[in-house]
Amino acid sequence: IDHNVRSVYMSKEGILWFAFDNGISQMNLNLPIRFWDTNAGLKGTIRAITEHNKILYVATSLGVYYLEEDKFKEIPEIATESW
Repeated sequence: IDHNVRSVYMSKEGILWFAFDNGISQMNLNLPIRFWDTNAGLKGTIRAITEHNKILYVATSLGVYYLEEDKFKEIPEIATESW
């Protein structure tokens, strides 16, 4: 994990999401911190994190990804730098 926090997002469930240059982490005070990076399917520098209809989306310098079954899937139609 790098130390450059780019964005922080708080879900309705009270989970904090942190965007770093090369990955994201979540923090739930009742659970251990988790980390996702290229091994989980994220590519590029993380720009922003948001949630819509209980799906987590991550915008990066190479496109937009969504979390499904603990892996990130690329949205092929948005394969460009996004915020």
